[in-house]
Amino acid sequence: MNPPKPRVLVSFIGKGQSGGSSSGYRTTQYTFPDGWQSPPISVFGLALLTYYEAHLRRSIDKWLVLGSPQSNWDALLEAVPEDQRDSALNQVYEKIRDAVKAEEQSPCATGIGQLTQPLLDEWGDALSERLRPMVVKCQLVGWCEAPTSQLQMWRVLSQEVLEGSELVLDTTHGFRHQPMLLAPMVVLLGMLKNLSGVELYYGALDMDKRVLKLDLFPELLEYIQIRRAFSRLFAVCATRLSTQASRLTGQHKRR
Repeated sequence: MNPPKPRVLVSFIGKGQSGGSSSGYRTTQYTFPDGWQSPPISVFGLALLTYYEAHLRRSIDKWLVLGSPQSNWDALLEAVPEDQRDSALNQVYEKIRDAVKAEEQSPCATGIGQLTQPLLDEWGDALSERLRPMVVKCQLVGWCEAPTSQLQMWRVLSQEVLEGSELVLDTTHGFRHQPMLLAPMVVLLGMLKNLSGVELYYGALDMDKRVLKLDLFPELLEYIQIRRAFSRLFAVCATRLSTQASRLTGQHKRR
């Protein structure tokens, strides 16, 4: 029996609405294509996570959250039920909240050194401990406005997505250009990691809070993979036929 393929939810997280609080996303109740409604929630990735695990009964093995130093990282506390929010978790939460507020005072692509990857690793570990068996990975990719930042996004994806994974993509939050970078990276991951499936979702707050499931994307990805497989097969067959033709030509000349 083949082991189950790991299912990875990839989300972007941004700043949300500007204001006095770093928790800037509006609480919303999203409606999914099959009519299921999420509980009131601010981070769409959590609504999607709940949809998969509580409604579809399909577990998420890893939640990979990508963002910048100014992103609304503290809002991920919402994923933990209130009865599991102990003092140890709250201590890490307060450090994250304070770091995000400090970064918001002087926003720049690389940050001012308050919200760091080691701090996000600590936050991800604290969340994972309370959301087992799911693993939460919080990764800095910056603003993705420069090649170095864009490459960092690729490094994170290529390291965190394992061979044969199924990807669930959430492109709701974050900068608008980030999903444009994500699309070709997923195509490349499909070729390099033999992805078992891809699903793409967008929480459309301005479209009556509907969730859009963009099925054409995985269909095009599958077409690309099949087209590449046929191209490779054609190249192998053409090489063999050419070699065989050369041998027959050589035999004919010797006669």
